[in-house]
Amino acid sequence: MTEDGGDDLTVDTDQLRRGGVDIGRVALIAGGICTDLNGACLLYVNAGGDGDDISKAIKKNYKPGEAEGLTFLHELGTSLQADGERVQTLAGVYEDSDAAATDTVRTHGRK
Repeated sequence: MTEDGGDDLTVDTDQLRRGGVDIGRVALIAGGICTDLNGACLLYVNAGGDGDDISKAIKKNYKPGEAEGLTFLHELGTSLQADGERVQTLAGVYEDSDAAATDTVRTHGRK
């Protein structure tokens, strides 16, 4: 139902398409954060030391979270990218549907 209580569906396809592009940008940001964080983790792999109690505690308590966090960021970026593409595709579907419906009305259903 629309704001005025009617049953008509209206879609601003340009705004929908821009929203898909914006989601794609967020995906790129998430991917960049993941890449940067992964690089820092590899660069400073022994930042907690090596062999003493502190380094053992860091490896035991933080390494699993590091891997899970990097996996999450990677999957988030991938998912957002796919969602952005789908939103843009949806805008095209609405445009195609509108064009087909308009053509049908103009030709009174005749082909």
